[in-house]
Amino acid sequence: MPSSVKDMLAAAEAVVPRVTQSEAARLISERNALVVDLRETSELGGGR
Repeated sequence: MPSSVKDMLAAAEAVVPRVTQSEAARLISERNALVVDLRETSELGGGR
């Protein structure tokens, strides 16, 4: 089990594929993606 944030990030990156912005846009437009916004409320800047 990961013991630090660095270890947890490395474990996640090992199994979660990275996509470029254009790949993400394509996947979303094809309805072949689930996008989850993990920002804190304070990071939203008043807009949604």
